[in-house]
Amino acid sequence: MHDEGEIIFRSATPNDAGAIARVHVAAWQHSYRSIIDESFLAALDPADNKMTWVDQLTRAGSDSSIVLVAEAQSDGICGFASGGAARRDWGADAELYAIYLMPDRQRRGVGRLLCRELGTQLFADGFESLVVWVLAANPARGFYEALGGEVIRERDVEIGAQRLREVAYAWPKLTDFVNRTYRGANDEAPIEIVTYDPAWPALFEAERELLAVTLRRWLVGPIEQVGSTAVPGLAAKPVIDIMAAVESLDASRGALGVLRDAGYHYAPYRADLMHWFCKASPSFRTHHLHLVPYRSGLWSERIAFRDCLRSDPAIAREYADLKYRLAVAHRFDREAYADGKGPFVTGVVRKFLAGEA
Repeated sequence: MHDEGEIIFRSATPNDAGAIARVHVAAWQHSYRSIIDESFLAALDPADNKMTWVDQLTRAGSDSSIVLVAEAQSDGICGFASGGAARRDWGADAELYAIYLMPDRQRRGVGRLLCRELGTQLFADGFESLVVWVLAANPARGFYEALGGEVIRERDVEIGAQRLREVAYAWPKLTDFVNRTYRGANDEAPIEIVTYDPAWPALFEAERELLAVTLRRWLVGPIEQVGSTAVPGLAAKPVIDIMAAVESLDASRGALGVLRDAGYHYAPYRADLMHWFCKASPSFRTHHLHLVPYRSGLWSERIAFRDCLRSDPAIAREYADLKYRLAVAHRFDREAYADGKGPFVTGVVRKFLAGEA
């Protein structure tokens, strides 16, 4: 379960069937009113739809399918998304079956967050690619185009007495789909550099003990504190960076679901090198967690950079000055902030590993 402000995203249960049916019907009647015959839409009844959802939610999980709901504190379930294994060979192994929102919750970022949660869970379950079918006349298809989907095929479907055209959008890499849900989002915490806090080592140790239990099935080496909070006296973002040693990215993919239950949000940042998470949310971060193959290039570079900063106060001061400047210039652009640090980090690591620093 994840909490994004006033809305909680969680797995649906059979008890949610009635609320999901109401959202389903309301969304169809609102979104398809100029596409599907009015008489067909007017005849839709949440009571009739409820039993279909009871059956689907009873089966969810046993057949690799996932159903998530968006639940507002003020008015209950306001949206849902479902997905799982592709129902046919459409060039992707996973499919987004449906995503619908109450009319007053549309165009407010809820759909993007539902897609993020669903895509993350599908990736954790081992899926690699994604497809979704959309009515060709539906203006909302632009939502999928904004997420980077590309049309791969079309087909005709019958709805009531009508024959309508559908198009399929696909993402060859599921991580690209999840990544795009972060673009243009306003839920990212601003970059802030603060003076060193002596409490940071204890905060790391407390989290390390929790992660040692949570990740015990996947750990093949130590859990290390890295980043600036691991360097005594160094100014840093007030976020504890943690790196845990795993055998490989494929072997540790099962940890994504366990970490989600522990309050960590996954994002496919540098997904070819690590599994990246933040806690408690993208908008309020207390911890970053990196699952990195043990003794890989990234593992060695992170340890080398930390150890160099710990052993050379002059380099640490230079790094702090750079971070202060970049934080001012890129307060709301983490990618630009990270890119700005890149040449400095690479140079320090190269010299340290060569014995020159």
